[in-house]
Amino acid sequence: MAVDYFIIDPALDSATKQLESMIAEADDIGKSVNDNIFPDGALRGADGKIEGFFEYKFKCPKGVKPGNGDALKGDAVPTWRPGQEENIKELVDAMKVNSPQEIAAEARATLLTNMGC
Repeated sequence: MAVDYFIIDPALDSATKQLESMIAEADDIGKSVNDNIFPDGALRGADGKIEGFFEYKFKCPKGVKPGNGDALKGDAVPTWRPGQEENIKELVDAMKVNSPQEIAAEARATLLTNMGC
């Protein structure tokens, strides 16, 4: 059994290091695309074409600490960032031109928030 231990131990150590590296890489990727991926959601019609896109924005409760570490005051209104709505409209228009068989001509982006909850 001692031989098995010495053979398996380096393999487990190597696998653990690889796993740690992959987790760190995935975390870095997640942080780099945070709030930069569009759409958050989409709606398909009965014909399979995308009829609309959704961007989700949620108000965080007072005292919550987001990624930057500063506690929130709880008074922020979830909305489009400056220029974001126009950029997304241009993106949706380009997607409709490039994939008319997949995206309905009337498709548009809608902002969904939790303000009415």
